[in-house]
Amino acid sequence: MSDRLVPLEGVFNFRDFGGYATIDGGRVKRGHLFRSAHLARATSADWDTLRPLKLAVCADLRRRGERDHDTTKWPEGEAPRVIVTDAGEKSSLPPHLQFLKETGSISPEEVRAYMITTYERAPMEERHVELFRDVFAALASAETPLLVHCAAGKDRTGVLCALILDTLGVSRDDVFDDYDLTNRSGVVDGILKQAAARFSKRLERDIEPEQLRPMIGVEEAYLAAAIAAIESEFGTIESYREKVLGVTPQMRERMRAHLVHFAEESV
Repeated sequence: MSDRLVPLEGVFNFRDFGGYATIDGGRVKRGHLFRSAHLARATSADWDTLRPLKLAVCADLRRRGERDHDTTKWPEGEAPRVIVTDAGEKSSLPPHLQFLKETGSISPEEVRAYMITTYERAPMEERHVELFRDVFAALASAETPLLVHCAAGKDRTGVLCALILDTLGVSRDDVFDDYDLTNRSGVVDGILKQAAARFSKRLERDIEPEQLRPMIGVEEAYLAAAIAAIESEFGTIESYREKVLGVTPQMRERMRAHLVHFAEESV
């Protein structure tokens, strides 16, 4: 895990999600696929660390209100192409904050149930479909290195990265292993108190850190719920990708040609 994480001062959970073996004997290339939390608090030293990555495209999965509240300030002349959308915007308050605002006693069980429901809906949401389509189109056009991020870099980001790895032929076990790296990176314990203080201030109510643990961390059941929702409606992830995201077999092969290497090939 340590060689995947990019240590930054103001950005959580920045890591390379390439390098996994594929089920047909290949390996996803490193240095092309990155994921993280938002970059609004990136320091000058962080930008110096990120600059050599030469990011070509950034998928910012956040809503307008989130982007306005925590605005990414790319160094002048260095911004990649940024993929965003305002489709399906219904409230200036992010859904997780709306949930916390409307919930009486916030128990871990209530939070966990909310997260399961959120993941079940995520693959079909209008805004996610639009964003995911654009990201897959970019990858099929060899537009990398790619950075995928949302606010915390684990839920919306986690679903999209899982779909990308699945498309490239990574095993289900490794897809879940990559998803779980958020827990093993030490990020959760590091930001629980900060998140509780920030949410308490914004919602004008007291929220304890442990009440948020199921929301700040990840659980296998969350991603499993998203995959189960896809397979329940479409039969397979492949069918969902093609029917909803417009990822044709030809696009998938172009992605693999660019992002997967085999032993006899040069990296």
